[in-house]
Amino acid sequence: MGREDEDEEEKDEEGRELERKEEESIPSSAFILSIILYSDATTTDTLGKNSLHPIYLSLGNIPTWRRNKEDAKQLLGYFPIL
Repeated sequence: MGREDEDEEEKDEEGRELERKEEESIPSSAFILSIILYSDATTTDTLGKNSLHPIYLSLGNIPTWRRNKEDAKQLLGYFPIL
């Protein structure tokens, strides 16, 4: 095993230790909220020349079958394609 591999292992262990400390600092009555932001281009004219990127928000803490329903997403806004 080379020095680079050892450095990576040390970084991984440091990251795991930091994660454990952060997790222990969260009160037992609290929970982590997973926020999912996603975008997909959509055309705005019949020729397909103009398009926008709608930005949606959903929560990762709800089951996938529910998260995939239309009403489980919230439109935040649009990014224009320049």
